[in-house]
Amino acid sequence: MTIDEALRCLAEDRRNERAWLAVYRYYWPYAVAIAYRRLHHQREQASEAAQETFVRLLRYAAFDRPWTEEGFKRYLAAICAHVCTDMETEGARRASRERPLETATAGEGTGGVAESDEAHFVAEDEYRAILEGFGEQDRGILELVVNGHSFAEIADAMGMTYAAVAMRVSRLRERFRRLRDG
Repeated sequence: MTIDEALRCLAEDRRNERAWLAVYRYYWPYAVAIAYRRLHHQREQASEAAQETFVRLLRYAAFDRPWTEEGFKRYLAAICAHVCTDMETEGARRASRERPLETATAGEGTGGVAESDEAHFVAEDEYRAILEGFGEQDRGILELVVNGHSFAEIADAMGMTYAAVAMRVSRLRERFRRLRDG
């Protein structure tokens, strides 16, 4: 089956396993190559990113019309870039969650643990007060973002598309910026 035939088959029936297998085999090396470059030549992470790219394609790709080979390739590249960004963001979140523990145990800072705990509780109260001004769905999305979930995980949990979650998070971030800046 050629790639054009596979893409046409998916436009007719997105559950066509034979067509997905053809798409997977054809585009897998391309997805890995993109991820490999974007993730600074880390092979294992590149393979994970390529795999997540195909998972997102299976879940969210629109096949309401047949794709051209080049058009689907560009779409796959965009999805792969988003996956790599999500992976890098998650890695940075993990690192920032670990850093405060190291700092607290090293005894750095002038105020000590009690002062930093107090500042944490004040920030937590302010955050909760701000959240009261948001709708229930926005609060749910924010809680998942704050807890380090990826957009794909949030989309699954909230019953939304990946694109809808990305747009909502972007708008929520902008709203937070406006609240912060007065």
